[in-house]
Amino acid sequence: MLPTGFGYVEGVTYHHVCHGTRTVFAALDVANGKVISRVREHHRYQEFQDFLRQVGKQTPPDLDRRLIVHNHVPHKHGKGKARWARNPLFHFDFTPTFSSWLNQIERRFALVTERAIWRNSLTSVRELKQQFDLFMQRHNTDASPFQCVATADSILQRS
Repeated sequence: MLPTGFGYVEGVTYHHVCHGTRTVFAALDVANGKVISRVREHHRYQEFQDFLRQVGKQTPPDLDRRLIVHNHVPHKHGKGKARWARNPLFHFDFTPTFSSWLNQIERRFALVTERAIWRNSLTSVRELKQQFDLFMQRHNTDASPFQCVATADSILQRS
């Protein structure tokens, strides 16, 4: 972003430098709106299993942990399927292909983008991770569940 000046509100340079990307694993507690998250370098089976262990440690053991995940290969890895079949700590529901909008965590990711990352000139992946973690930490201090105010009829009329 360029600084504002007389006669224009916003400016953007034609140069864009991508400093890298990261994978975000996140679990949303739909009852209270809090998010358990972890930013990782890769999105492989190993990182996904590590994240599931984190979720297991941070949630009460008597809960029925139902995870809605998209159809990405690490979520369906053979080792993971076998492991969770033997010890069903989690129950997995998979969203249909191209239906990420069904998963509420995607809306939380949009909030991070809108409020912490968009229009922010980050200079490294480390800074990106710090911004994400800081946003989630602040978000969880006064989190609340999403409230759907639309009726089914009003939604169907728009489509």
